[in-house]
Amino acid sequence: MMGKVVSSRQTDWDEHLPYVAAALRASRSESTGYGANFLMLGREVNTSADIVYGLEDPEPVASYDDFVESVRGKMSTAYEIV
Repeated sequence: MMGKVVSSRQTDWDEHLPYVAAALRASRSESTGYGANFLMLGREVNTSADIVYGLEDPEPVASYDDFVESVRGKMSTAYEIV
């Protein structure tokens, strides 16, 4: 990815590094089916485009306990798969 975004003189790689890293963390792994964001945070990270274009609908949560159980279930399933 870095090779596609840096200039031909390769002097601006440090300016692109955070964006490339964010893209890699958001990408799903072929072997696990999960992205690094999900495995670390228990959810995918919404980008500005997700919010503006409505690509991600937030899951309704009835209570904090329900939220915790939902995240725990997702993380346990992901752990078993990974």
